[in-house]
Amino acid sequence: MNTFILCLLFGILLRELKIFKPNMLVGIDAYGLMMLGILLIIYGPLATTSVSDLIDLLIPLLLSFLIGVFGSAVFASIAGKILGFSVPMAIAIGLTSLYGFPGTMILSQEAAKSIQGTEEEIAMIEGQIYLK
Repeated sequence: MNTFILCLLFGILLRELKIFKPNMLVGIDAYGLMMLGILLIIYGPLATTSVSDLIDLLIPLLLSFLIGVFGSAVFASIAGKILGFSVPMAIAIGLTSLYGFPGTMILSQEAAKSIQGTEEEIAMIEGQIYLK
């Protein structure tokens, strides 16, 4: 099993057992550093990729993206109807699977902050986005 998946499962288990507190990284001011580390792991390998490699992967990437968007939108619409979400909200939730973590979290935070509202309004919007 991949070590990152094992770490994720271990973190979920410790959170459910109340050993880890909610938003623990924010409480110890390590959230930004952790996000930087995650982004380095994700984007680091791009430094060794050549332009010819990217050109060779262009058509498969575009096809995968289009099939993923279409399939996610259809499945999310159906699941959203069953779970009581509006179709646009269900599609938005479903399409976050294409971005993955931390992109989804960053986009959600920026969307909530873009309203220029109070902290309570931003927290309410983030709560709706994160389905808290």
